[in-house]
Amino acid sequence: MRRYLALVLICLSACNNAEPAKSVSSSGNFDLVAYFGNEIKRLEKKSPTVIKSVWINGKRETKSIRITDWKKELSIFTDADINKRAWDGEFKKSLTDTAERYSTLNEKIPVKEIRVSKIAGRITALRILIRNSNYLYTSTDTLSYYPDSVYQIKKMQQIRFMKSKSYQILGKL
Repeated sequence: MRRYLALVLICLSACNNAEPAKSVSSSGNFDLVAYFGNEIKRLEKKSPTVIKSVWINGKRETKSIRITDWKKELSIFTDADINKRAWDGEFKKSLTDTAERYSTLNEKIPVKEIRVSKIAGRITALRILIRNSNYLYTSTDTLSYYPDSVYQIKKMQQIRFMKSKSYQILGKL
């Protein structure tokens, strides 16, 4: 019996149904994980020099660097995946020839909106709005990505009875 089970497990693990990444998931929502998976592979292969600026509460620092771990660098974008099973059906979609918009009013879901801009079917920009809020804390993240050009992360935090904090990261490719 154990041999049979081991054989079945080996056969199942050998099966690989890898398909090319699609921009739309099985739920019909934009697939951020697949899109950024492809972007990460492309950027790792291209290895561009990035002029990276960081602002913390208005103070700026800029460096020219080569990103060695694009998966980590863009993880905040992939973490905004709206295709979680628990969120199925929670996002309203509006589609045009040049844009896709996915939004929710559900307060329990931190990802509030994803906007995908396209020209001739090619993605030219992504914008993601994330908001977390409770009695003591409010945080708003605005993520922007323009392929082969710029990525930007803006974060505002307000903790009750404390001064608000903000930071921004801008990477120019």
